[in-house]
Amino acid sequence: MLRAHLELRATPDWVSRFRAGLDGDAEAAGGQVETAGTTADDLSQSMVDNSAGLKAGTGLRNRLEKDVATHSGKLSEAVEAEKTVAEVQGDIDTQRAELAAEKTRVATSKVTLDYAPGGDVGSLVAAFGTMMAYLLPIGLLGLVVAGLVIAMNRGARRPAVVERTQD
Repeated sequence: MLRAHLELRATPDWVSRFRAGLDGDAEAAGGQVETAGTTADDLSQSMVDNSAGLKAGTGLRNRLEKDVATHSGKLSEAVEAEKTVAEVQGDIDTQRAELAAEKTRVATSKVTLDYAPGGDVGSLVAAFGTMMAYLLPIGLLGLVVAGLVIAMNRGARRPAVVERTQD
């Protein structure tokens, strides 16, 4: 039987509107929604960690940039400090992206739907078809065996014809 599974993320308002019309739409299409669920992610600890890392990284980058701007030593030291600033900036960008993704996940809900067409009638037809696929070969074999048994019994019941001659 045809079945469908759908997972998506959406804002709570959209999910409410979608779920409000879902059962009617499925029924109009000749099916039914078997299961529907909505879940939200708890990312609070991860968001706190990313925010703290972002704050620490930004402070480090600012101090390093100040040191580079006021540095009066060797050129190789200035180049090394610039590399460190670039690495720290890369970490900051990564943490900002992760935090933005987490905020989006918190602002949305995960919707999961399982759909099956045709309700009871479709299930009955499928069950009947499956049953016939198993029973038909067994029934045909039974008919052949019964025919052979009947044929053998007819041969055994016939009396022997004895010819009598008159003396």
